[in-house]
Amino acid sequence: MKYLTIIILLFTIILPLAAQDSSDVILMKDFDRTMEGFSFSEGGLVQLNQDSDGFPMEIDFIFDMPSGLGMNNSELTEWFPGKVEIIDLGQISLDTETDIPTEGFNPFLGPEGIIPGHTYLIRTSNLDKFGKIHILEFDVENELLTFDWVYE
Repeated sequence: MKYLTIIILLFTIILPLAAQDSSDVILMKDFDRTMEGFSFSEGGLVQLNQDSDGFPMEIDFIFDMPSGLGMNNSELTEWFPGKVEIIDLGQISLDTETDIPTEGFNPFLGPEGIIPGHTYLIRTSNLDKFGKIHILEFDVENELLTFDWVYE
């Protein structure tokens, strides 16, 4: 009976908890409301320190309506010190193996390019590292973006 109890605990409580990764799904609100950006290296949303002189390198992108997704890329504004870029990989799952494109990356993604079901490859400020986001929901009216992500 003791072993049966252990097996039941293992399959009903321990294994489901181990399989969950609570950091995978992110709900982003408009940057102007939260002053938060997403960081692959930090594993989630990072609050911008309003007392600092510049934009932190660890933030890879912000969600700022009506513009869309702005990468931490100095091509967009002097305020961004990075070289982060994004490209749409299409309607594929987050875990689909893909070759890294050599061209077609952009420093921003307008609202028309934010498509639920699509996966986006992001070249981070650490130029040899990439992250992916998969758009789950894009609520234009309420300025909310939900996605899951991986960092490679």
